[in-house]
Parts: sequence; C-alpha cells; structure tokens
Amino acid sequence: MDKKHIIFSINSAPYSVNQYFYGNRSIKRKETVEWELTILEQLRYKQIQDDFQSLKSQFDPCKHSITVELDFYYPKDILFTKQKQISSRAFDVTNVEKPLIDLLFLKKYCTNNIKNMEIDDKYITKLISQKKHSENHRIDVKIELIDLQFD
Repeated sequence: MDKKHIIFSINSAPYSVNQYFYGNRSIKRKETVEWELTILEQLRYKQIQDDFQSLKSQFDPCKHSITVELDFYYPKDILFTKQKQISSRAFDVTNVEKPLIDLLFLKKYCTNNIKNMEIDDKYITKLISQKKHSENHRIDVKIELIDLQFD
C-alpha cells in the first residue's frame, strides 16, 4: 500500500505575495521569477517527483481532501528583532503560504521535466503554517491525503 503523505524540504527563503508583482499586479517582478525557478528546480529531484506521482495516483476527489503543513525557517537575526520580538522581516505567514501552495499544486507551473501535485488547491481543507528559527532559510513541506468525512 502506498503512503498517503509526502515530506520534503526546500532550501529557500519564504517569499511574500506582497512582493510578487509590480504596482499594477499584472507583471511579476524579476525576483519573483527567480524565486519560482529556485523552488521548481528543487522540485525536480527524483525522490520528490516520484513522491508527487505516487500521491497524485492515490488522490480521488470523491474520497480525499488534502492537508498541507509548511514550516518556514528563518535565521535568528531575521526572525527576531534586537528587542526579542518577531520581526517584520519574517513575512506574515499567510503572505508566504499562497505563492508556495501555487507552485506545489497548480498545473500551470509544470514543465516536461518538473511536475507538481497538479491538483486544484481547492482540495486543501487544512493548512498548518509556522515560522521557526534555524541557522539557514528552509521550508519543510508535508502534503497528506485525508479521507473525507461525511457526517
């Protein structure tokens, strides 16, 4: 039986949706495209590609929803201010979720060599996100299929 979850890490800083576009919100910034390419390049790894394929093959929209857990790691000097408070340099957690979710789920980001879940993110019924301290930027991802509950 296949496992109903996948876990992997991405070596990248989180990226805020607030930085995604130029003023008119129709043209992506150069930094946005570079960040997306950095993420997609890491999704190319064989194990991640195999795990995506395995989970996708099990997914049945009549039987499953999806839970996503995202841990956003920041170096201490970015996560905290000198006054030992959470810094605004560690983006609002809700602003870093959507760009990553789109890259992980939307078919438009797939290429011939790089696939993602290719499942509409409307099937995500639970999203857990955290900011954490680490020596380096990193994003840990867990995607899990959950059996639908009809009460």
